[in-house]
Amino acid sequence: MCLDGARADALEEIAEVCGDLDGYAGWICGHAFYQLGEVRRLRGEREAAEAAYLRAAEHGCATQPGLALLRLANGEVDAASAGVRRALTEVVSKVDRLDLLKAAVTIYLEAGKTEAAREAVAEFEEIAGEYATPAVEAETATIRGALALAEDDPGRALPFLRRAVGARQEQETPYEVATLNVLIGQACRALDDEDGARIEFAAAGETFTRLGALPDLARLDAIVSPGDATSSTHVLTLREIEVLRLIAKGRPNRAIASELHLSERTVHRHVANIFTKLDVDSRTTAVTYAIKHRLIEVGML
Repeated sequence: MCLDGARADALEEIAEVCGDLDGYAGWICGHAFYQLGEVRRLRGEREAAEAAYLRAAEHGCATQPGLALLRLANGEVDAASAGVRRALTEVVSKVDRLDLLKAAVTIYLEAGKTEAAREAVAEFEEIAGEYATPAVEAETATIRGALALAEDDPGRALPFLRRAVGARQEQETPYEVATLNVLIGQACRALDDEDGARIEFAAAGETFTRLGALPDLARLDAIVSPGDATSSTHVLTLREIEVLRLIAKGRPNRAIASELHLSERTVHRHVANIFTKLDVDSRTTAVTYAIKHRLIEVGML
């Protein structure tokens, strides 16, 4: 479900599984809570994700690389780097190391640790040679492209990234395609192709919006200049987008406050800010604007 982009359905299913298994000791229950944390992390539900990882740890399940990626989303780069580095010292299984190494590349590049990222890419490629599945080959091309981009060689990065996006499109994994759109957009921008960059960023923004990938939308907005028309959240904060989606579902302020664990006064302020930023004067026109500009998708309502 996550690979297909049906994250709301995935969250419902895995939460039900966790409820059924809760109270039973064992790795399977811990793994269920870890997957719950992963879905919540990808949806931007940071506190809920951390709580799920804690439950996973209580059942003896490892919490990496999910916890490190959560720290990275919170801007805690040093903690993320330390977490994934520690996990790599204790995980021996080559298959299990692949996910860790992939996350390590992302985190090390964000931390500016290019040499550490290069070493992680080299080990990933060595293991990938033994497990040459289409998904692993796509991941290999992705991290090689990301590393080349970090090494200021966008021309070398693009063939890797194009190869990866082609594979991901065949596998019908929209989130992975969107993350590649962002990298390709950055490569285009580095090569002074602003039109190409805008198209890639806009495509990524539409997919992230449809999937409810709020952390990725925030990161995209940090990459796209604030005044750029491709800015996918139209200067709304992540919380304001959450409020707007609930408005679109017909929720009154009291229900929104209850669902998001906020006070009604805070929700009222968010609604007022949404009206001001979108230059609208009613909930109906705000929702109409949001659908038109792909801030929310009709299929998500």
